[in-house]
Amino acid sequence: MADVHPRPRQIAIRGIAVGVAALLVLVVAVALRGCSRPPDRYVHAGSLATLREGHVRTVELRSFFDRELNEHRTIPVFVVRNGVNVLALLGRSTHLGCRVEDIARPRGEGSFAFVKHAEARFADPCGGSAWDLNGTCLEGPCPRGLDRLSTSVDQRGRIVIDRESLQRGPPRTTTTPAPIP
Repeated sequence: MADVHPRPRQIAIRGIAVGVAALLVLVVAVALRGCSRPPDRYVHAGSLATLREGHVRTVELRSFFDRELNEHRTIPVFVVRNGVNVLALLGRSTHLGCRVEDIARPRGEGSFAFVKHAEARFADPCGGSAWDLNGTCLEGPCPRGLDRLSTSVDQRGRIVIDRESLQRGPPRTTTTPAPIP
C-alpha cells in the first residue's frame, strides 16, 4: 500500500516551488507596473463640425520627446480650422523649446505684454516669440513657424492627429505684419 502522508523532503520541495512561483509573479507584476504604455500614434481631437473657422481647440498630448515617456508631462497641440484645412500646431517654441501658450485675451495683460502684433495668437513666455493663427512666426527670436502634425478627418467627422508625422514649421520670412500702433 502507498504511503498517504508525504515525506518531509516532498513537503520542502513543494514549498520551495510555490515560493519561487510567487516570487516570479511578484517580479513580473512590479515590472509591468513600472512600464509605461507608449502613447497611441493617432489621437482624436474632437469633432470637425464643432470647430469653428478661426477658432482653436487645445489638445494636451503626452510628451513624446521624453525618453522615459513620462505620463505627467504633456505638450499642447493647437488644432485650428482654417477654411477647409485643419492644422495641428505643436505648442513648443522653435527657439528654445519652451511651452507655447494660446493668448486669446486682450494684449497688454500679464506675462504676454511683450506681444506687439495684432495677429499674434500664440506666444512663448520664455523667449518672447509670437505666432499667428497659422503658426507663422511674427516676432521675437523664433527661427521658423510652429512645427505641425498631420491631420485627417475620419468617417465619423472626428479630427485625427498623427503623432508620428512631425513636420518642421515654415522658415521665417523677412516680411511680417506690422506691429500694433
